[in-house]
Amino acid sequence: MAQSRAEATRQRIIDAAVVLFAENGYADTGLNDITAAAKVTTGAFYYHFASKESVANVINGDGWPKAVEVLERWLDPAKASLENIVVMTFALSELLKQDKLVWVSNHLNQSLGLLSESGRVEFKHRADTFVTRIADSIRPSDIRDDVTRHEVGNSVWMIVHGCHLLSDALEDSVFQRLSDSWRLLLRAIVPAESLPYFEQFVTRTAAQYGRAHATTEVSD
Repeated sequence: MAQSRAEATRQRIIDAAVVLFAENGYADTGLNDITAAAKVTTGAFYYHFASKESVANVINGDGWPKAVEVLERWLDPAKASLENIVVMTFALSELLKQDKLVWVSNHLNQSLGLLSESGRVEFKHRADTFVTRIADSIRPSDIRDDVTRHEVGNSVWMIVHGCHLLSDALEDSVFQRLSDSWRLLLRAIVPAESLPYFEQFVTRTAAQYGRAHATTEVSD
Protein backbone atom coordinates (compact mmCIF):
# COMPACT_ATOMS: atom_id res chain seq x y z
CA MET A 1 0.00 0.00 0.00
CA ALA A 2 2.83 2.39 0.89
CA GLN A 3 4.46 1.58 -2.43
CA SER A 4 1.22 2.34 -4.28
CA ARG A 5 0.88 5.68 -2.49
CA ALA A 6 4.47 6.55 -3.38
CA GLU A 7 3.88 5.66 -7.04
CA ALA A 8 0.67 7.69 -7.06
CA THR A 9 2.49 10.71 -5.61
CA ARG A 10 5.28 10.38 -8.16
CA GLN A 11 2.78 10.21 -11.01
CA ARG A 12 0.88 13.20 -9.64
CA ILE A 13 4.10 15.23 -9.72
CA ILE A 14 4.76 14.18 -13.31
CA ASP A 15 1.20 14.95 -14.40
CA ALA A 16 1.32 18.39 -12.76
CA ALA A 17 4.67 19.16 -14.40
CA VAL A 18 3.36 18.14 -17.82
CA VAL A 19 0.45 20.57 -17.53
CA LEU A 20 2.63 23.41 -16.25
CA PHE A 21 5.37 22.89 -18.85
CA ALA A 22 2.69 22.87 -21.55
CA GLU A 23 1.03 26.05 -20.27
CA ASN A 24 4.03 28.08 -19.09
CA GLY A 25 7.10 26.48 -20.61
CA TYR A 26 10.02 24.85 -18.82
CA ALA A 27 11.92 28.03 -17.98
CA ASP A 28 8.88 29.79 -16.47
CA THR A 29 7.80 26.86 -14.30
CA GLY A 30 9.31 26.74 -10.82
CA LEU A 31 9.61 23.84 -8.43
CA ASN A 32 7.12 25.53 -6.11
CA ASP A 33 4.63 25.71 -8.99
CA ILE A 34 4.92 21.96 -9.48
CA THR A 35 4.54 21.07 -5.80
CA ALA A 36 1.53 23.36 -5.47
CA ALA A 37 -0.18 21.94 -8.55
CA ALA A 38 0.58 18.37 -7.46
CA LYS A 39 -0.51 19.14 -3.89
CA VAL A 40 2.68 17.67 -2.41
CA THR A 41 5.30 19.00 -0.02
CA THR A 42 8.78 19.96 -1.15
CA GLY A 43 10.07 16.99 0.82
CA ALA A 44 7.77 14.64 -1.08
CA PHE A 45 9.01 16.10 -4.35
CA TYR A 46 12.65 15.54 -3.39
CA TYR A 47 11.86 11.98 -2.33
CA HIS A 48 11.09 11.23 -5.98
CA PHE A 49 13.12 13.77 -7.95
CA ALA A 50 16.40 15.57 -7.39
CA SER A 51 15.34 18.74 -9.22
CA LYS A 52 12.97 20.30 -11.73
CA GLU A 53 15.33 19.09 -14.45
CA SER A 54 15.02 15.53 -13.11
CA VAL A 55 11.25 15.46 -13.53
CA ALA A 56 11.66 17.11 -16.95
CA ASN A 57 14.07 14.34 -17.95
CA VAL A 58 11.52 11.71 -16.95
CA ILE A 59 8.80 13.41 -19.02
CA ASN A 60 11.22 13.82 -21.89
CA GLY A 61 12.00 10.11 -21.77
CA ASP A 62 8.40 8.98 -21.38
CA GLY A 63 7.20 10.78 -24.51
CA TRP A 64 9.93 9.63 -26.89
CA PRO A 65 8.89 5.93 -27.14
CA LYS A 66 5.45 7.00 -28.38
CA ALA A 67 7.08 8.97 -31.17
CA VAL A 68 9.31 5.99 -31.99
CA GLU A 69 6.18 3.84 -32.33
CA VAL A 70 5.03 6.12 -35.16
CA LEU A 71 8.45 5.85 -36.83
CA GLU A 72 8.37 2.07 -36.58
CA ARG A 73 4.81 1.86 -37.86
CA TRP A 74 5.53 3.77 -41.04
CA LEU A 75 9.27 3.55 -41.67
CA ASP A 76 9.85 -0.11 -42.44
CA PRO A 77 13.00 -0.44 -44.61
CA ALA A 78 11.54 -3.63 -46.06
CA LYS A 79 8.62 -1.57 -47.41
CA ALA A 80 10.55 1.56 -48.30
CA SER A 81 8.58 4.32 -49.99
CA LEU A 82 8.41 8.08 -49.99
CA GLU A 83 4.64 7.80 -49.48
CA ASN A 84 5.17 6.14 -46.09
CA ILE A 85 7.55 8.92 -45.07
CA VAL A 86 4.96 11.54 -45.99
CA VAL A 87 2.27 9.78 -43.97
CA MET A 88 4.67 9.36 -41.03
CA THR A 89 5.18 13.12 -40.79
CA PHE A 90 1.42 13.71 -40.63
CA ALA A 91 0.89 10.82 -38.18
CA LEU A 92 3.64 12.18 -35.93
CA SER A 93 2.11 15.65 -36.11
CA GLU A 94 -1.27 14.20 -35.15
CA LEU A 95 0.32 12.47 -32.15
CA LEU A 96 1.95 15.72 -31.05
CA LYS A 97 -1.41 17.49 -31.30
CA GLN A 98 -3.36 14.82 -29.43
CA ASP A 99 -0.94 13.65 -26.72
CA LYS A 100 0.15 16.40 -24.31
CA LEU A 101 2.91 14.21 -22.85
CA VAL A 102 4.50 13.73 -26.29
CA TRP A 103 4.10 17.42 -27.12
CA VAL A 104 5.78 18.47 -23.86
CA SER A 105 8.49 15.84 -24.32
CA ASN A 106 9.27 17.22 -27.76
CA HIS A 107 9.58 20.77 -26.44
CA LEU A 108 11.61 19.66 -23.43
CA ASN A 109 13.99 17.80 -25.73
CA GLN A 110 14.71 21.07 -27.50
CA SER A 111 14.91 23.13 -24.29
CA LEU A 112 17.14 20.69 -22.42
CA GLY A 113 19.34 20.39 -25.49
CA LEU A 114 20.26 24.04 -24.96
CA LEU A 115 20.82 23.76 -21.21
CA SER A 116 23.17 20.84 -20.64
CA GLU A 117 25.62 18.50 -22.32
CA SER A 118 23.44 15.49 -21.53
CA GLY A 119 20.51 17.34 -23.10
CA ARG A 120 22.52 18.02 -26.24
CA VAL A 121 23.55 14.37 -26.44
CA GLU A 122 19.91 13.24 -26.16
CA PHE A 123 18.75 15.77 -28.73
CA LYS A 124 21.42 14.61 -31.17
CA HIS A 125 20.51 10.97 -30.54
CA ARG A 126 16.86 11.62 -31.41
CA ALA A 127 17.76 13.66 -34.47
CA ASP A 128 20.14 10.95 -35.70
CA THR A 129 17.51 8.26 -35.08
CA PHE A 130 14.87 10.20 -36.98
CA VAL A 131 17.14 11.03 -39.93
CA THR A 132 18.57 7.52 -40.18
CA ARG A 133 15.14 5.86 -40.10
CA ILE A 134 13.95 8.11 -42.92
CA ALA A 135 17.10 7.59 -44.98
CA ASP A 136 16.81 3.81 -44.63
CA SER A 137 13.16 3.92 -45.71
CA ILE A 138 13.59 5.73 -49.03
CA ARG A 139 13.49 3.89 -52.33
CA PRO A 140 16.38 5.23 -54.44
CA SER A 141 14.01 5.38 -57.41
CA ASP A 142 11.76 7.85 -55.54
CA ILE A 143 14.40 10.58 -55.42
CA ARG A 144 16.63 12.26 -57.97
CA ASP A 145 20.11 10.94 -58.66
CA ASP A 146 21.72 14.15 -57.39
CA VAL A 147 19.98 13.89 -53.99
CA THR A 148 21.11 11.57 -51.19
CA ARG A 149 18.80 9.74 -48.83
CA HIS A 150 20.55 11.35 -45.86
CA GLU A 151 19.86 14.82 -47.29
CA VAL A 152 16.18 13.94 -47.55
CA GLY A 153 16.17 12.64 -43.98
CA ASN A 154 17.69 15.89 -42.70
CA SER A 155 15.22 17.98 -44.68
CA VAL A 156 12.21 16.04 -43.38
CA TRP A 157 13.50 16.35 -39.80
CA MET A 158 13.78 20.11 -40.27
CA ILE A 159 10.33 20.61 -41.76
CA VAL A 160 8.60 18.52 -39.08
CA HIS A 161 10.19 20.52 -36.26
CA GLY A 162 9.93 23.83 -38.08
CA CYS A 163 6.24 23.35 -38.87
CA HIS A 164 5.45 22.53 -35.26
CA LEU A 165 7.37 25.48 -33.87
CA LEU A 166 5.59 27.88 -36.22
CA SER A 167 2.18 26.29 -35.82
CA ASP A 168 2.43 26.35 -32.02
CA ALA A 169 3.57 29.99 -32.04
CA LEU A 170 0.99 31.22 -34.55
CA GLU A 171 -1.80 28.79 -33.57
CA ASP A 172 -2.54 27.72 -37.11
CA SER A 173 -2.78 24.33 -38.86
CA VAL A 174 0.35 22.23 -38.65
CA PHE A 175 -1.12 19.95 -41.34
CA GLN A 176 -1.38 22.84 -43.79
CA ARG A 177 2.17 23.89 -42.98
CA LEU A 178 3.38 20.34 -43.53
CA SER A 179 1.53 20.17 -46.83
CA ASP A 180 3.07 23.42 -48.06
CA SER A 181 6.55 22.36 -46.91
CA TRP A 182 6.28 18.96 -48.56
CA ARG A 183 5.24 20.49 -51.88
CA LEU A 184 8.38 22.65 -51.85
CA LEU A 185 10.60 19.78 -50.76
CA LEU A 186 9.20 17.44 -53.40
CA ARG A 187 10.25 19.84 -56.16
CA ALA A 188 13.82 19.55 -54.91
CA ILE A 189 14.06 15.79 -54.39
CA VAL A 190 11.80 13.81 -56.76
CA PRO A 191 12.18 13.25 -60.52
CA ALA A 192 10.07 15.65 -62.59
CA GLU A 193 7.89 12.86 -63.96
CA SER A 194 6.97 11.77 -60.40
CA LEU A 195 6.18 15.24 -59.09
CA PRO A 196 2.44 15.40 -59.98
CA TYR A 197 1.76 12.04 -58.31
CA PHE A 198 3.55 12.92 -55.08
CA GLU A 199 1.99 16.40 -54.93
CA GLN A 200 -1.46 14.83 -55.18
CA PHE A 201 -0.52 12.27 -52.54
CA VAL A 202 0.54 15.01 -50.12
CA THR A 203 -2.67 16.97 -50.78
CA ARG A 204 -4.83 13.89 -50.08
CA THR A 205 -2.89 13.02 -46.94
CA ALA A 206 -3.09 16.57 -45.58
CA ALA A 207 -6.84 16.66 -46.22
CA GLN A 208 -7.32 13.31 -44.48
CA TYR A 209 -5.44 14.31 -41.33
CA GLY A 210 -6.89 17.81 -41.34
CA ARG A 211 -10.45 16.44 -41.42
CA ALA A 212 -9.70 13.89 -38.71
CA HIS A 213 -8.19 16.55 -36.45
CA ALA A 214 -11.15 18.89 -37.03
CA THR A 215 -13.56 16.08 -36.14
CA THR A 216 -11.60 15.37 -32.95
CA GLU A 217 -11.71 19.03 -31.94
CA VAL A 218 -15.50 19.13 -32.43
CA SER A 219 -15.90 15.94 -30.37
CA ASP A 220 -13.76 17.35 -27.55
